[in-house]
Amino acid sequence: MESQIASLLSEQLDAIGLDIYGPTVPEVLASDGAVPGGILRRNVRAPYWLAYRRDMTFMEIVQLKRWAADHPLLVLGERITERSANALREADVQYLDSAGNAYISFEDVLIDIRGRRSSVPLSRSSVPARSVNLFSARRARVVFALVTWPRLARASVRELASVAGVSSGLAHDCLELLERNGYLSPGRERELRDGEELLDHWTATYPSGLAPTLRLGEFSGDIGEARAVRPDQPIFVSGESAVPRMIRPVSLTIYVDELDPMLAIRNRWRSDEQPNIVVRRKFWTDPGEPKELSDGKLLAPWTLAYADLMATGESRQREAAHQLRADLAQF
Repeated sequence: MESQIASLLSEQLDAIGLDIYGPTVPEVLASDGAVPGGILRRNVRAPYWLAYRRDMTFMEIVQLKRWAADHPLLVLGERITERSANALREADVQYLDSAGNAYISFEDVLIDIRGRRSSVPLSRSSVPARSVNLFSARRARVVFALVTWPRLARASVRELASVAGVSSGLAHDCLELLERNGYLSPGRERELRDGEELLDHWTATYPSGLAPTLRLGEFSGDIGEARAVRPDQPIFVSGESAVPRMIRPVSLTIYVDELDPMLAIRNRWRSDEQPNIVVRRKFWTDPGEPKELSDGKLLAPWTLAYADLMATGESRQREAAHQLRADLAQF
């Protein structure tokens, strides 16, 4: 089966006018980790780390980034899902699967092919092998709590679970996964390791993982007026409206405990026009005092504001996101 996959991958490389140098495609498939090599396009040679993963899941592939510090990583594989492809593009990992789905960028070359289906059935060994996803919607809440408040790495499992809005059992399992993947030091005095990298991976999976599970509604209206219905229903502001000093906001992202039907009525929001207001469920419990804006609304944790800014894909919002991270990250 691997010889068939190697042949298909070679055909896909040829179809997009590329070749690899250093190892051959079969040699890449036979390697356990990433191997040095590169991509050749006519007379242009670009150095890469090359790797193969039969199961092209985000968690399987993202571990390889530690091999590829000096050059980009290109991962070849059998089949990639749209969700994994989106996350890898956000994490700046390049890939090619046997169906021809690809994201490859170097020099003046940009190849971005999506949505292709292969007529070749999945190999038997790839179907049951399912790795545990550290960034599933529920586990992503625990990761969020740790990268936002790194001191929680040394807190009790119960306190971490309370902050993240998950069960103690899930928080415990997530801590074990983080330790197994090298993001937590072992022992009683746990410490977060590679927090920058963990935040990058969490942010890359946020738009297709955690964010959709929090959606309560979308509306159009005046983003300057977002008044709570009652004092016990606070509004937490995120995205570009959380950083008005860095960027002039044209949209509003807020988090609330629940969507009170009167919220849209009081603020004169509409649901029949192009939305510029996103309402999401508040899932966390702030271990400290949240920062308050001048109009009485509260700021969502900076990591959520960062992820919401990055998820837009807009250059102006991403610039603001990078500045926010530089100012507030505690790693």
